[in-house]
Amino acid sequence: MFDDYYEILDIARTAKLADIVQAYRACKETFSPDSQVATPMFDEAEMQQFCAEIEVAYRTLSDPIKRAVYDVSLTDMEEE
Repeated sequence: MFDDYYEILDIARTAKLADIVQAYRACKETFSPDSQVATPMFDEAEMQQFCAEIEVAYRTLSDPIKRAVYDVSLTDMEEE
């Protein structure tokens, strides 16, 4: 399975860095152990998995070089 980092952070592919940072912070807050939103819905392992996916998405999309490489690979996957 191929994770779409834009979907994970719930942002558009044209998102600016400020949008990425804002979305990252919102996701981290939602899936933090203290969250009253997500904690009742998911077990600890699922929450850790979500947090790991959020981190990877953020690290990739917030770095211009990693994001460019990711965008190319995403385009390639869509064309197949």
